[in-house]
Amino acid sequence: MLFFVVVNLIGNIFPLEAIELNQTGFRHEVLRSDKTYFIMFHRSDCHECDKAAPEVDKLADQMKTIGIGVGKISLDEYPQFSKAYKVYSTPTMMLFRPHKEQLTYKGSNLFAPMSKWILENQLGGRETPQLKDDEKVDQFFSQSEKKPRFLMLSEENMIPPPFKEFCFRQRKTVKCAFACPKYPQYQTVIQKLKDIQNVDIASSDNPVIYAIHTPSDNDNDKKLNISIYNDGMVFNWLTEFYYKIVPSAKPKVIAPNNDESSSTENNNQKNDL
Repeated sequence: MLFFVVVNLIGNIFPLEAIELNQTGFRHEVLRSDKTYFIMFHRSDCHECDKAAPEVDKLADQMKTIGIGVGKISLDEYPQFSKAYKVYSTPTMMLFRPHKEQLTYKGSNLFAPMSKWILENQLGGRETPQLKDDEKVDQFFSQSEKKPRFLMLSEENMIPPPFKEFCFRQRKTVKCAFACPKYPQYQTVIQKLKDIQNVDIASSDNPVIYAIHTPSDNDNDKKLNISIYNDGMVFNWLTEFYYKIVPSAKPKVIAPNNDESSSTENNNQKNDL
């Protein structure tokens, strides 16, 4: 536990920045790895690049929690990338995913929209619906729903990556949702929670997760319970709690396979880099 506290403190004091990649680093870190990378192509005389750089650095610090790399490549030093990836203006942002075609980002060069776009393309943003209308609220709180449900309430209108990752990974066995005070149906969501169990909806700087489930220790009692979590290690708690209420989902230990499969690159252009 102390280890995780120290790691979190260090991460807050020394936030991660996007790494500047050279040609060799790009080939090995991006093209030949199983890791997703968000890359900003830039030039030294590009004013918009200078404005976007700190936003991209903020992305790097956020995306490290879900294993997505963030990097930069100078087209002044490596002009061959312009032809290989049809980069005709800067800054240009692209998402490189293992064994898939790269995607070009088209939008504001600010942290929030870039983060949302990355998560939607990498993790499947539709797995975490936002409770903005009556229909979505009713679907989430439906009495006929048998799956465990995880609802996150937050003061900020942004879904944290660890929650999105959990919802994406367990999308076949749980239902997730998100709401914030800016949504028109927020008070309806609060009332729905109180109708299930008389919980104290306390304001908090941290997002609060409400796990709505049937107690697993008493199969005869079908009344829904609500468990509340409002601390820092979101993904760890979600996973541990999920395995408690869905024991069959806990992964089994499988002996490693020594056979190594060879990976192929996305397209022939990459061989020229």
